[in-house]
Amino acid sequence: MPVGLLAGLDERAAREQVSRSEVIRQAFRAHLQADAEDVARSYRDGYGRFPLGTEDEWGDLESFQDELTTARPLERQVW
Repeated sequence: MPVGLLAGLDERAAREQVSRSEVIRQAFRAHLQADAEDVARSYRDGYGRFPLGTEDEWGDLESFQDELTTARPLERQVW
C-alpha cells in the first residue's frame, strides 16, 4: 500500500478512534452500498423509460414472462 494512503488511513483511524481494519471495512461497505444504489438507480431509470407492459420491437415483457412460466414445463438440462 502506498505510504501516503497508509498515512491517511492511520490518521482517519486515530481521528475516529477505531482500528485500520475498521476504517477499511467502513470504506468497503460504503463502496458496495454505492454500487448497489447505482444498480437500483439504473433499474428505476430503465423502468421509468420503459414501464412493464410497454411494447418494443420484441413485444412486452409481461407477456414474455407469462409465456416462459406457463406455456411449457421446465426442461431438464443435462450438463
